[in-house]
Amino acid sequence: MLEFLTPRCKINIYILTKTLEVNNRPINIISGYRSPKTNNLLREISSEVAKIACTCKEKQLI
Repeated sequence: MLEFLTPRCKINIYILTKTLEVNNRPINIISGYRSPKTNNLLREISSEVAKIACTCKEKQLI
């Protein structure tokens, strides 16, 4: 299940589970990823869509 995560994401999840003491409980990851195509479509109807998505630059929150 974790093969799609970057090494940085895996480390941060590990630190989070240790900090919250939830070692034996599942962690649910909810992605807010939007494809470039979706972003372009949203830009056509709103000026509030990011011009450069953080996920494209590997700046995920996790």
